[in-house]
Amino acid sequence: GAEGTRTLFSLNTRDTRSYMARTQMELKSRMDFERMDTCSETTLGLFVVGGMTLFALLVAIPFFDIAGMPWLHNWERLHPTVSGPPISMWDFKARMGETYTLSSDAFAAMDHDQDGYADFTEFFNGARTFVPPLTALQAKYAFEGLDENSDNLLRAA
Repeated sequence: GAEGTRTLFSLNTRDTRSYMARTQMELKSRMDFERMDTCSETTLGLFVVGGMTLFALLVAIPFFDIAGMPWLHNWERLHPTVSGPPISMWDFKARMGETYTLSSDAFAAMDHDQDGYADFTEFFNGARTFVPPLTALQAKYAFEGLDENSDNLLRAA
């Protein structure tokens, strides 16, 4: 028993040098592992900001231009701003002109009962044939603007 313990702890010069070399190699490999974080936080932050900027410029903005802008224009058309009128006379004429060549043709199509007058229901049904069709708010605004004597009837011009 005692001799076995003695031989375990007795080292000669060659064994000592071998042990020291292994210990140095282990320490060196540990130090290299700890040095993997050679990039400072500032450099890392700059790379992240630069990468996100490139992503925005090369991917996000073109994607928004392709996919987002038509949706945005459609949203503006469907949800007019409160500050302005729901539809302008120019826009009304342009939409009507997409379906009818003359305003008299549009009125004739709206005057469903052919009595020479168009009430709001007839006007709104006719305005739904415009391209793009008028919303209820736009039709109400246009009808009130075209009703010269406020009797809730439009007459052929």
